[in-house]
Amino acid sequence: MTKKEAPDQAETSDGEMGECSLDDLTNAYQQGYQAGVNTVFKAPPYRHRRLAAAWLAGFDDGLHQYELSISAA
Repeated sequence: MTKKEAPDQAETSDGEMGECSLDDLTNAYQQGYQAGVNTVFKAPPYRHRRLAAAWLAGFDDGLHQYELSISAA
């Protein structure tokens, strides 16, 4: 990974996407969660499949939390 590449876009020599850190996964999840709580769906802003999956998991959890909050009101 060069200094200019984002962590989710690092590629290994065989063309496969590289590993991402726990911090990267946590940040992706938190961003997705905030999008879900605010009910703003957009495509995950990540090319790396694990980061995109973390974002989608966060979105699902955030949307579920939003639905719980409006049903309790």
